[in-house]
Amino acid sequence: MKQFGITFLVWVGANGDDLYRLSKGEAVSATIFIDRDGTVEARVSGQIRENELQERIDWLTGDRKGVRPQEFISHVN
Repeated sequence: MKQFGITFLVWVGANGDDLYRLSKGEAVSATIFIDRDGTVEARVSGQIRENELQERIDWLTGDRKGVRPQEFISHVN
Protein backbone atom coordinates (compact mmCIF):
# COMPACT_ATOMS: atom_id res chain seq x y z
CA MET A 1 0.00 0.00 0.00
CA LYS A 2 2.88 2.37 0.73
CA GLN A 3 4.41 1.67 -2.68
CA PHE A 4 1.25 2.87 -4.47
CA GLY A 5 0.41 5.66 -2.02
CA ILE A 6 -2.87 4.02 -0.99
CA THR A 7 -4.43 5.97 1.88
CA PHE A 8 -7.88 4.38 1.96
CA LEU A 9 -8.84 1.38 4.11
CA VAL A 10 -7.83 -2.07 2.83
CA TRP A 11 -9.29 -5.24 4.30
CA VAL A 12 -6.62 -7.93 4.46
CA GLY A 13 -7.24 -11.47 5.63
CA ALA A 14 -10.85 -11.99 4.58
CA ASN A 15 -11.88 -15.63 4.39
CA GLY A 16 -14.63 -17.55 2.59
CA ASP A 17 -17.16 -16.84 5.35
CA ASP A 18 -16.52 -13.10 5.10
CA LEU A 19 -16.97 -13.16 1.34
CA TYR A 20 -20.14 -15.24 1.64
CA ARG A 21 -21.64 -12.67 4.05
CA LEU A 22 -20.86 -9.96 1.48
CA SER A 23 -22.53 -12.10 -1.24
CA LYS A 24 -19.46 -11.66 -3.42
CA GLY A 25 -18.58 -15.33 -3.85
CA GLU A 26 -16.71 -17.99 -1.97
CA ALA A 27 -13.36 -17.91 -3.78
CA VAL A 28 -10.28 -17.02 -1.84
CA SER A 29 -8.22 -15.15 -2.69
CA ALA A 30 -10.53 -12.44 -3.91
CA THR A 31 -10.11 -8.71 -4.25
CA ILE A 32 -13.00 -6.26 -4.02
CA PHE A 33 -12.53 -2.59 -4.91
CA ILE A 34 -14.83 -0.25 -2.98
CA ASP A 35 -14.98 3.46 -3.76
CA ARG A 36 -15.16 6.35 -1.28
CA ASP A 37 -18.97 6.11 -1.23
CA GLY A 38 -18.91 2.42 -0.31
CA THR A 39 -19.91 1.18 -3.77
CA VAL A 40 -18.31 -2.04 -5.00
CA GLU A 41 -16.64 -0.96 -8.26
CA ALA A 42 -14.75 -4.10 -9.25
CA ARG A 43 -14.01 -7.67 -8.16
CA VAL A 44 -11.28 -10.18 -8.95
CA SER A 45 -11.65 -13.84 -7.93
CA GLY A 46 -8.39 -15.70 -7.62
CA GLN A 47 -4.93 -14.18 -7.58
CA ILE A 48 -4.97 -10.65 -8.99
CA ARG A 49 -2.33 -9.76 -11.52
CA GLU A 50 -0.22 -6.64 -11.05
CA ASN A 51 -1.59 -4.94 -14.18
CA GLU A 52 -5.19 -5.58 -13.06
CA LEU A 53 -4.44 -4.08 -9.65
CA GLN A 54 -2.72 -1.04 -11.11
CA GLU A 55 -5.49 -0.41 -13.65
CA ARG A 56 -8.21 -0.45 -10.97
CA ILE A 57 -6.24 1.68 -8.51
CA ASP A 58 -5.51 4.24 -11.21
CA TRP A 59 -9.18 4.38 -12.23
CA LEU A 60 -10.50 4.64 -8.66
CA THR A 61 -8.00 7.32 -7.62
CA GLY A 62 -8.13 9.23 -10.91
CA ASP A 63 -10.89 11.23 -12.58
CA ARG A 64 -12.81 8.08 -13.67
CA LYS A 65 -13.00 9.28 -17.24
CA GLY A 66 -12.25 6.97 -20.11
CA VAL A 67 -12.78 3.25 -20.24
CA ARG A 68 -13.83 1.70 -16.94
CA PRO A 69 -11.90 -1.45 -15.99
CA GLN A 70 -13.73 -4.75 -16.37
CA GLU A 71 -16.08 -5.08 -13.39
CA PHE A 72 -15.46 -8.78 -12.70
CA ILE A 73 -12.48 -11.00 -13.47
CA SER A 74 -12.16 -14.65 -12.47
CA HIS A 75 -8.89 -16.54 -12.30
CA VAL A 76 -10.59 -19.51 -10.63
CA ASN A 77 -10.93 -22.66 -12.72
